[in-house]
Amino acid sequence: MIPLGTVETLTYGGNILVRARFAPREGSVVCDRLGKRLGFVKRVFGPVKEPFVTVAARERAGLSCIGAEVFVDERVPERRAGHRPSNGRNLRKGGGEDRWSKRRKRPTR
Repeated sequence: MIPLGTVETLTYGGNILVRARFAPREGSVVCDRLGKRLGFVKRVFGPVKEPFVTVAARERAGLSCIGAEVFVDERVPERRAGHRPSNGRNLRKGGGEDRWSKRRKRPTR
């Protein structure tokens, strides 16, 4: 486990805001000092040297976690419930043949 940074605050939506030492990959697992999984990296934003990281918490975190040091384990990606791997086609973006992607030809006069 790699030290990620310290918890700055909790958001109203239940996410954890961390002031990080580096920018981790999105989807990386975030753990506490004991190795308990807190959630996964949802978003990285802010300055390059010390970015902010939004962690989607697995369960509601208490106020006692503010100021605590958290760690990241980039080897194990978090698998969310209900998420299936893509088969390479995205029908809404025109990746496959469907009734919306076919253009209708207008008759010529």
